[in-house]
Amino acid sequence: MKSFQVLIASAVVASLGFGMITTAHAGSNKARIDQFGLFNSVGGGQKGKKNRLNVLQIGLGNSSINTQDGKRNKANVTQIGVGNSVDTDQTGNRNRADVVQVGAGNGVVIIQED
Repeated sequence: MKSFQVLIASAVVASLGFGMITTAHAGSNKARIDQFGLFNSVGGGQKGKKNRLNVLQIGLGNSSINTQDGKRNKANVTQIGVGNSVDTDQTGNRNRADVVQVGAGNGVVIIQED
């Protein structure tokens, strides 16, 4: 059974003028989450060494689920709009995913294995 260090962030903010910025360090893994708007959510887990996750959400009801298992994986997610969703799953070493969603109702799933 695999174990992951779990990251969960959610923001409920009154206006776009306010937001939440969170940086998490677990071992040598890092996650940065910037959220501005209402009902945005981020979840996932990291296992291994030197994995990096960066998420920027601006808008309403965007969601991002990201898992990284290995070494030196990197995921960058930017969501601007309403009801966008991203799911990234990186297994192995040195995978890279860059996602930009602008608008409403966009969805993407990325699975990377080496």
